[in-house]
Amino acid sequence: MNFNNHSNLEGQHAFLGASKYHWINYGEDKVAEAYRNFLATQKRIMQEVDKLPIHKFIEKEEEHNEHE
Repeated sequence: MNFNNHSNLEGQHAFLGASKYHWINYGEDKVAEAYRNFLATQKRIMQEVDKLPIHKFIEKEEEHNEHE
C-alpha cells in the first residue's frame, strides 16, 4: 500500500476539517469570509511570534495547549 507523505503539514491547522464540520452548510460567500478570517488569525499569530523572544512564545503555546 502506498501512502502520501504529509509530514510537511505536521503541526498545522486545517481550515476545513472534520472537527469543524459546520462549513458543510456554508454558501460560497460564507466559506470565503471564514477563510479570510482564518488567514487574518494566522497573520496575527505570526505577528505575535515575531514580537516575542522564542522562550516566551513557547511558554504561551504551552499555556494555550493546556486550556484546549
